Amino acid sequence: MKNSKKRLLIAGLASSMVLSMAVPTFACTGIIVGKDLTTDGSFIFGRTEDYQRNRTMRLVTHPRGEIKKGDKLVDVNNGFTYIHKEDSLKFFSTPDSSKKPKDMEQGVYDAAGYNEAGVGIFCTVSADPSDEVLKADPFVKDGVNEASMTTFLLAHAKSARGAIELLAKTIDEQGASMGDIVAFGDQDEVWYMEIYTGHQYVAIKYPADKFSIFPNDFWLGGVDLKDKENVIASKDIVEVAKKAKTYKETADGLMDMAGSYGPKEIADTSRSRVWSGIHDLDPNSKLPYDAKRFDLLNDLSEGSEKIDITHALNVFRNRLDGTEFTPSDNKAERKANPKTHKRPIGSINTMQAHIFQIKKGYPKEAPGLMWMTLGSPLNIPWIPIFPDINDSTPEAKNDSPVYDANSYYWVGSSVNDLVSGNREALGESTRKTVTDFEAKIMKDLPQVEKEWIELYSKDKAKAAEFSTAKTMEWEKEVFDLEKGLQKELSQVSKADLIDHWARNPIIDAINKKLMVGTSDLKFSPNEKITRGEFITILGRLGKVDTKKYAEVKDKNIEAGKFYTEYMNWAVENKLLPKTSKAMANEAITREEMAYTLAAYLKLMGDDTSTLKMVVFDDQKEISDWALGEIEFLVNKGILSGTTNNKFSPKANLTRAEVAQIISKLNK
Repeated sequence: MKNSKKRLLIAGLASSMVLSMAVPTFACTGIIVGKDLTTDGSFIFGRTEDYQRNRTMRLVTHPRGEIKKGDKLVDVNNGFTYIHKEDSLKFFSTPDSSKKPKDMEQGVYDAAGYNEAGVGIFCTVSADPSDEVLKADPFVKDGVNEASMTTFLLAHAKSARGAIELLAKTIDEQGASMGDIVAFGDQDEVWYMEIYTGHQYVAIKYPADKFSIFPNDFWLGGVDLKDKENVIASKDIVEVAKKAKTYKETADGLMDMAGSYGPKEIADTSRSRVWSGIHDLDPNSKLPYDAKRFDLLNDLSEGSEKIDITHALNVFRNRLDGTEFTPSDNKAERKANPKTHKRPIGSINTMQAHIFQIKKGYPKEAPGLMWMTLGSPLNIPWIPIFPDINDSTPEAKNDSPVYDANSYYWVGSSVNDLVSGNREALGESTRKTVTDFEAKIMKDLPQVEKEWIELYSKDKAKAAEFSTAKTMEWEKEVFDLEKGLQKELSQVSKADLIDHWARNPIIDAINKKLMVGTSDLKFSPNEKITRGEFITILGRLGKVDTKKYAEVKDKNIEAGKFYTEYMNWAVENKLLPKTSKAMANEAITREEMAYTLAAYLKLMGDDTSTLKMVVFDDQKEISDWALGEIEFLVNKGILSGTTNNKFSPKANLTRAEVAQIISKLNK
């Protein structure tokens, strides 16, 4: 791609802004809690953004007027164009990297933020309509989508209702290219909107006495379309459903939106999240897992307590806790175990999470906080972002599209990966470290809020300086905490072990100090293992006194390496086959490994008297000098063939395969 096009793809809110075609993020989960159901009267709404791991997220601020009247917002993939009718408001957002790899969709995806008019916005939780309604009103190829909508809404919306009206007008005039759910809030109200097809949508003013959990399906039930004060709907919302022959009404005669526009069945990945989220917020709920329908608007059951912000934040960490189900972030694993393994809300695949808290006593133009994690909140602390900030730390706005040790997102995400690689041992203690930090934030926050509100009433500029400094202080503390966790956890886990078939034996080998990573964060389980690495593992297993083997025993052994003394030990004790040179950096074959391992076990005094004949279909390919040793190891249950009764003697071994073999030596 030419440099000029790269500058367009960055879409850094310059005079001609370019965004790419959106790809649905079909694992996001939304939450809304009405102010009558919270302990402090806050209105809470937010979502997780789940699509793919290792996708940079940032906190970026945009000064007033950064976008000029007449500037164009252009989606280079689908051609959607938005012409800004006035200069932009000041706002902050949480976009992707502007330098993403070519194989990743290139949009800004501003995602979530506040503007200086006091409007909090998140976009989107993606959802699919039924085939029938989509045929009646298809998506518009160059219509608005989640890659672009957050940007122009934050730039111009003066109220939550105004944001709904602006988005609705855009859909009316230019259409939508995908199904989405969005939520916007200000000091007075919160609005929830479902975008169903190319031109059909419904938005409601969210009631103060309800709560919702909404993953990637449509959930809105009966809606009074005549209630213009509390409902905004596309003009053909009824006609399109009737044309598609999907129109449904509730028992009280209202149009059933999800029944009319949603698919006939709720996806199980949505079912597991909506069910567990409702039970998390409402522990006394009797709603069964296999319910035919989950309503958007829920009441708290008798005996269930009102919800505070800490509870709401922790919903996005819910991994089916206290249920009969096993949480799984792995699609293949869920497919293989559909009755037991379910998709949790709290996922390693979460790229960021944000929860808005519209608070009593806050100014109209700055009505609340946005709690944020860049990366999954599973093992990254939530911090509050004030709505009027001017900047964020270099770590929080780091734009690197790949791992960067100075990136808030990448360091935090590596901690999530390290914990997930050894969750049984690390999950509880790491979570305590994170929640202890959050408890400190919660304790200090009231005084910080008091100082900020007082400043805001006198001098908004000084208030913004104060909130910026405090936000950056928290960002720095979180970054340092995650750095410390990264260093600590990388000693007992690695970031590339998630869902790996040999995860347990690898962790065991690391903990016993038999194997180490290829770097601080990686084990590289699928890389070929070298002769020097394998000999070193055996030497560590046998507790070899390396001081006795300092003298180089072979011209091919290089001095001063991690394997030097162990290779000397192997040569002296004839652990290598005669056909093998003592070249440590060569990949070792399966038959050489078998010879060396058998020689090691015999050196350690292992019994060889109970051998039974072993025959492989590729026996002729096995070298004569290795056949007896392979037979010995197969009899002991340490080795087996590869596939179809073949041993594959000339194939190399991976680091994971060696960890698995070594784990059998202790059985």
